[in-house]
Amino acid sequence: MITPIDELLTDDSQFRQWLMSNRAEIVGYVDEGEGCPLANWLFECTDQTYHVTRIYYGMTGCNTVLPSWARDFVHLLEMLPAQTAINGRDALELLDGILALELLDGILAYAY
Repeated sequence: MITPIDELLTDDSQFRQWLMSNRAEIVGYVDEGEGCPLANWLFECTDQTYHVTRIYYGMTGCNTVLPSWARDFVHLLEMLPAQTAINGRDALELLDGILALELLDGILAYAY
């Protein structure tokens, strides 16, 4: 059964749209389970507090596996210095970096 939260996380398009709407605003922080950009976006969409880790998300503990684009985003985010404030523009650059890496992986896989 697909839930509304599953639909939000199907791909990065709705998250990307939110980031674009908040380019100049702080959308979250590095190393903040409930304060990272992804958790803040989920809160804005659902009015529920979510905790997000590199692999999982959930309201009461992290118990649901994030889709690959979200795991990659959180992983790249955590490479930045702890407690760094992230605005929408910076978060979009991270997402664009993920897309570029996925395209490169696809090209390399096809070449070999």
